[in-house]
Amino acid sequence: MIKSAYITLLSCFLLGWQVAQAQVGVSDRINQETDRAASPAAMLKAADKAFAEGDFYTSMQYNYRIVQIDSSNEAALDGFGKSAVALSAFERADTAYQMLVEQKLDGLDGLALLHWADVKFRLGQFEEARKYYARFLAGEKPADTPQAVLEQAKENSKNAEWAADMLLNDYSDIPLTFLADVNTVEFSEFSPLMWHDTLYYSSYSFPFKKDKKYPQRHLIKVMAGTQQADSLTVAPTNFNEDDLHTAHVSFNQAGDVMYYTVCEFIATAIIRCDLYQRRQTKDGKWGPAMKLPATVNAADFTTTEPSVGHTPNDDREVLYFVSDRPGGKGKRDLWYSAISRDSFSAPVNLSALNTKEDEVTPFYHSKSETLYFSTTGRRTLGGFDIYRAKGAGSQWTAPEHTGLPFNSIANDVYYTLGDAEQTAFLSSNRRGSSNESEEACCYDIYRAELKPPTPEPVKIDLVATIFDKDTKLAMPGATARFTDLGAAGATSKGDIPTRTDVHPDDNRYEYELQFNHNYKVVASKPGYTIDSSAVTTVGLSTTQTLTTQLYLRRGIDLKVLSYDYVSKEPLNAVTFRLLEITPTGRKTIGEFTSPSTGNLYHTTIDFKKRYLIVGAKEGYSRDSLEFNTEEKNIQEVDFQTIVQKLYLRPLILERYLPIKLYYDNDEPDKRTMARSTKQEYRATYVTYIRRKQEFIKIFTEGMTGDELQQERDTMDVFFERDIRGGWNKLMSFSEILYELMSRGDKIELTLKGYASPRAGSAYNLNLTARRVSSVLNHFLIFDGGIYKKFVESGQLIIKLEPNGEAKAPPGINDNINDVRRSWYSVPASRERRLEIIGVQINANKKI
Repeated sequence: MIKSAYITLLSCFLLGWQVAQAQVGVSDRINQETDRAASPAAMLKAADKAFAEGDFYTSMQYNYRIVQIDSSNEAALDGFGKSAVALSAFERADTAYQMLVEQKLDGLDGLALLHWADVKFRLGQFEEARKYYARFLAGEKPADTPQAVLEQAKENSKNAEWAADMLLNDYSDIPLTFLADVNTVEFSEFSPLMWHDTLYYSSYSFPFKKDKKYPQRHLIKVMAGTQQADSLTVAPTNFNEDDLHTAHVSFNQAGDVMYYTVCEFIATAIIRCDLYQRRQTKDGKWGPAMKLPATVNAADFTTTEPSVGHTPNDDREVLYFVSDRPGGKGKRDLWYSAISRDSFSAPVNLSALNTKEDEVTPFYHSKSETLYFSTTGRRTLGGFDIYRAKGAGSQWTAPEHTGLPFNSIANDVYYTLGDAEQTAFLSSNRRGSSNESEEACCYDIYRAELKPPTPEPVKIDLVATIFDKDTKLAMPGATARFTDLGAAGATSKGDIPTRTDVHPDDNRYEYELQFNHNYKVVASKPGYTIDSSAVTTVGLSTTQTLTTQLYLRRGIDLKVLSYDYVSKEPLNAVTFRLLEITPTGRKTIGEFTSPSTGNLYHTTIDFKKRYLIVGAKEGYSRDSLEFNTEEKNIQEVDFQTIVQKLYLRPLILERYLPIKLYYDNDEPDKRTMARSTKQEYRATYVTYIRRKQEFIKIFTEGMTGDELQQERDTMDVFFERDIRGGWNKLMSFSEILYELMSRGDKIELTLKGYASPRAGSAYNLNLTARRVSSVLNHFLIFDGGIYKKFVESGQLIIKLEPNGEAKAPPGINDNINDVRRSWYSVPASRERRLEIIGVQINANKKI
C-alpha cells in the first residue's frame, strides 16, 4: 500500500473531475493578472482556498507563480507539490519536493523527504523511492514523527521492492487495446460496461451550460457505443440528467432494472453523489428516474459506483457500491445491500475486503462469484490497483492482485468483464494514446482479450466444525480464523492471507484449499478457551474434502497488563508468552506482541490449571509471574476474569538516577569519628522507616487544626515517597545493574554523602564518609556479593565522595538544643542523605 495518510488523491466522486480542472483555463486567468503584481501572501491564501475547495489545478498554478518569484518559499513549494500529487502530475511534484529537500526545507508538515519518496514511487522509480524511504527512516525525519507514519514508510519501502519485482518478472502476454473510438484527447472516459452488444461508459466531456462558475466546468454523461463495421458508433444515452453528472451504469440479471449515479457540484471541484434506478417499460424504454431509498443513500455523504451481482443458490440480488459514510474501515469503502423485490436491506460494510485507505469501483461477476475492485490500501504498483476476491456476503477469499497488464504505475480502475468472459475492460490514466501530457489526469478506456479459463483438474476443500468440549454439542456463534501459511517450503513474504468468519446460526465453516499448502484454523468465542487445528494439502493430488473438528471449553477471561517498573506508566509493544505448568514441564499456550499503542494481552484460559506469563521488550528486563486457576473461589461459571500485571525494568541506568538515600540523625554508628562502617544501608533504612510515627509525634507536638494536618502530611510524604521510594529505587537499580554488568558494560558510580549542619564540620565530614561506606557495603554484599568480582576487575568503579555539611543550603536549623527543628524537621532530614550519581558506560557515553 503506497498511499500515505497525509495525501488525498481523489475527490469524493473519485475519478474524472481532475481532468476538468485542466480544461477550464484557470492558468490563463492567473497569467492575465500578472500586471497586478499580487503579493505572494495573497496568492498563497488563494492557493489554500482553491485546495480546500478541491480545485487542485488552480492551487498548483498559484503556488507555481509564488515559486517563480521566490524559489525557496517553503509554503508555496509544499502546496505546489501537494496539489501536483492530487492531480497525478508527479513530474511536477518531483521537482517541488526535490527543491524542498535539497534546500534542507522540511515542508509544512516536516515530511518533505517522505513525500518525495512517495512521488518517486508513483513515477515508477522504485529504487529511488526505496533510497529516500531509507534516508527518512534512518534519521532524516522530525523527532516527533508519529509512529503510524514511520510504520507506513516502512510498508511503502517494502511495497517499492514488491513493485520492482513485479515489473521485472512480467510474463504477461495479454494484449491491452486502447479504444480510440471511445477515448477523447482532452477528457476522461471511464466506467466501461459491456452489456450484450452495447458498451456503456461515462465521459467527462460535456460543457455545463448553466454553470455560474468561470471558467465553465464540464459534466459527466453516460455514453453508449454499438459496433458498426470495424468501429464503434457512440452517442449520449437518453437518460442523462441535464444539469447534473450522470455515470456508472449497472444492470440487474434480468436486464430490466438499471442502476446508475447522479452527482452534483457542492464546491468548485468537489462532487457528491447518490444512486438512482430506472425500470424498463413494456415498450422496451427506460422509465422515470427513481432515487434509491435512504437505506442506501446516506444524506450528506457520497454513494456511487453501483454494481449488481447475483450469487448462485440465492434468490436475492446484491447491490455493491462505494461510499464515504461513517461506520466504514477507511476513507471510501465497499458496501453492499441485498435487493428483495423493491426493497433494499440496510447497507453492510464489506469489512473483509476494505482497508483504512480507499476501495472503489466494484464489479461483481456473478458466474465466477468474483468481485473486482480497485484499492490504495494494499500492495500496488502505484495509485489504485485492481484486485479480485471470490465470495459473497461476509465470506471472501483473500484479495488477489490481478497483475500486469491490468495494473500499472498509474491509477487502474473500473475493471469489468464482458458477457462471454473473454473480454475485459478497464479505465486507467497511464500514459497512452491520448494521455501524453505531464499531468496524468485523463482516464482512458482499454480492452483486454482474455484467454479462455483453464478448468482446474482437481479441487480440494476443507470443512471445519466447532463444538462445546464438555457437552459435545455444536457451537454456533463462534469465530473461525483461517490462515493460509503458504506453499510448503516457501519463505513467507508480505502479509499472510487470513480471513475471519462468524456463523451465528451454525458451526460449519467451509474453505477452498490449494495443493501443497499449509493452513491453520483457530476457533474462539467470548468466555471460552481457544482451539486450533493445522491442515496440510502436501502430498495430496486428488479431489477431496478434508475435515477438522475444534472444541471450545468454558474458560476464564485473562487480561495481562504491562507497565514500566520505574514510571509505572503503561508499557506498549511488549511480547507476552503464556505457558501452562504441568507435572512434566511447561508448554507454550500462546505468544502475542501488543501493538505500539496498547499494553494489553487478552486471551481465555482453562479452569484448574497452573500458568506462567512472561513479558519481554527490547531495552527492558523480563518480568514473569505464576498463577493458577485452582483456587476454590474461582467458580466454573461464564465470564470469570483474572487480571495480572507485569512490571518490566528499563535497561537504562539514567531512568533510575539520581538515587537519594536518607539517614536518621548521626547514622550509621552514632557518636564516633570513624570514617567507615561495617553496616550496610539496609539496616539503617529499616530502623529509620520504622520511626515515622515517632518523628511525626515529636515534630507536631503542640500543633492543632490545619497546621497539624499539614505537617503530618508533609512528614508522611517524606517518609513514604522519599525514604521508602529511595530504597525501592536502590533495589531496582541494584538488580538492573547486574544485567548491564553481565553484558560487558563498564560503569562508574559516584556516591556523594551529605549531612545536616547540626554537628561540627569535622564530625560531619566523617559522618558522611560512613554513609558513603554503608552504601558501598550494600554493593559489595548485595545478593551474596554478585558485584564484588566486577569491582575487583575494574569493570565497576565506585567513587566515594563525602561532603560533610558543606553543601547544605542556608536556613537549615543547626541549633543542637532545638531538637525538634534540627533533628526531626523535614528540611533538616533531607540533608542527611547519600546520592548515587555520575554514571558512565564504557568510559565514554555519559548517562
